[in-house]
Amino acid sequence: MATTLQHLARWALQLQKDQIPSDVLDLAKMQHLAVAGAVRGLGDSALASQLLAAGPKRPPRGPPLSSGAPLLIGGHTSSAAHALRVHAALASALDYDEYMAFGQPGPGAVCATWMPSEGDLESAWVATVAANEVAARVGAACFFGNTAGQGATFVPGVAAIVASAHRQGVDEAVLANALAIFLDSPPVPTLQAVLGTGWSRATAVSTAVAQGYEALNQARGGLAGCVDTLDRRDGALARLSPLPLRAAFTGLGTAWLTRTICFKRLPGSVFGQVPLEALNEIFQRHIKAADKRLRCDQVHYLELRTSAPGFLMEQASATHPGLTPAVLAHSMARSTGALLSAHKLGTADMTPEVLASFSDRILQVASRVNLVHDWEQTVLLGDQLLNAFEPLFSGVTKAEVKAAMQHSRAIFGRLPMPETTEQLFKAIRARPDKLLSKIGTGSGRLEDARLDEWDWSCGAHSKVYSARGG
Repeated sequence: MATTLQHLARWALQLQKDQIPSDVLDLAKMQHLAVAGAVRGLGDSALASQLLAAGPKRPPRGPPLSSGAPLLIGGHTSSAAHALRVHAALASALDYDEYMAFGQPGPGAVCATWMPSEGDLESAWVATVAANEVAARVGAACFFGNTAGQGATFVPGVAAIVASAHRQGVDEAVLANALAIFLDSPPVPTLQAVLGTGWSRATAVSTAVAQGYEALNQARGGLAGCVDTLDRRDGALARLSPLPLRAAFTGLGTAWLTRTICFKRLPGSVFGQVPLEALNEIFQRHIKAADKRLRCDQVHYLELRTSAPGFLMEQASATHPGLTPAVLAHSMARSTGALLSAHKLGTADMTPEVLASFSDRILQVASRVNLVHDWEQTVLLGDQLLNAFEPLFSGVTKAEVKAAMQHSRAIFGRLPMPETTEQLFKAIRARPDKLLSKIGTGSGRLEDARLDEWDWSCGAHSKVYSARGG
């Protein structure tokens, strides 16, 4: 009987274009554009120069791919491993790549296909879908993990292995062994990998992706891994999550997790997109009303009401002082300061050099931001998650979920209790207790998931109180 890894490997390698729904294939095409845009956005940055300099000596410029070597950002060629490492780092540095349920496979899935290959562009899209589906399932199995999908380095690492294997035409045994080698020794996916100093997210993801590519090379050379590692109680999942959700590995070819993909308008966490877009709209309206921008010293107070993931990410980022790109990408308060200071928020506005020039103003504004947890938004997000992915939580008991949430609290901290009577009644009316009643009742087959009902409901309320009034 095939192990879970062998089953995943067989499905991924046998996937053909005519088996993929057209909308899923279209999303993979957009995913390529999104990742390419994130890479290009930092192509002229100091980070890109440092990454290029850290690799093997680059040959002189010449016609693209004239040497049969992968083309690097900036027009150079290099080894496959170095090209993958550079592009994955740039794609993930500011959390500007795509986001899926569950994880961000793009830096691995997409960047691994940017290599000289026998296949054409369409085969790259197929390889990307295969990588998305396998890697997102590993991420879903580790839903109750150390980073709750944020900066989970093993997701893009798995994606890089699958996409590379699909493009190279290796056999099932090689892919299964490569995945086993990697999953039994992936970079530890801690919150520090997201919120560390400097370009920590870029280095964490690129290291994982390069490690995945090396695992594939080792498997091609004959090295074997424990291909039953996803099935063993003491296997890879036990280290990655306190409560593995094994139903995640079902539904291949019917439940297309690529359909859950979303693309961001701004660099940063998916949970900060709506609050920051709302603030940007407010700032733009001030320009229309007064024909000039709102200055940082004119802002007295800002209130952002958001759901639990955004609130907890802000709470975690607050323990990391300073204005590094990694922190800014996940701190709504400091991103608000950057948005108001630079009047825009793009990749060029989030490099260390630019941040240093606005640091006083950014921190001044950030100190005036009050982030409030909105229980109604949290319950809405949780309700949509369970409605769409009820089968994923099959067989899980309420006691196990509570224990896993205790594990998460140790990492992210606790949600605050409602501060006012009005907030308390709103929280009670939202009935967060009803969410737990849906746990453990699904079929355990991901093909029964209602993905057409899934939406990234990360709503927020943003308010700005300024000297201009309003």
